[in-house]
Amino acid sequence: MNNNKFSIFPWIIAILGIISLGSGAIKTKMDIRFFINTIQVEGTVIDIITVINYKRNQIGNTVRAQDTYKPVIQFKLPSGKTLTHTPDISSNPVSYNKGEKAPILYDPNTGRPEIYRFMSLWLSDSILIILGLLLFILSTISIVYSFINRNPSEKQ
Repeated sequence: MNNNKFSIFPWIIAILGIISLGSGAIKTKMDIRFFINTIQVEGTVIDIITVINYKRNQIGNTVRAQDTYKPVIQFKLPSGKTLTHTPDISSNPVSYNKGEKAPILYDPNTGRPEIYRFMSLWLSDSILIILGLLLFILSTISIVYSFINRNPSEKQ
């Protein structure tokens, strides 16, 4: 049986791994640049927003899924200006309670605030890099294995 038509698959996986690694590296570089330019301030959770989620059940009807929550955080800059920030990510259970303190990173150049937590800053970078490494390593092993186990007639 000729396996030549399947030999392209590990190369495609390797390319996807390289793309994932590159994307992770670019995102990490952008996040480090953001991190370097920020000032850290303390915010207070002033409200909790309930995010109503829907999903399709087994027969195709839309039904309400489990609600998630995101905090509205108010913080004051060293200049005295008061701002609020609502993160893009919601969770269940709620990540912060009303009145709780939350560390905020604020970039005065872009006006971008972020909650200073691993998940909001580094999770996507980590996923891209780990996925890229796994794809690249597994495809490399597959490619090397296929070269080692070729028929002697194919090696020429």
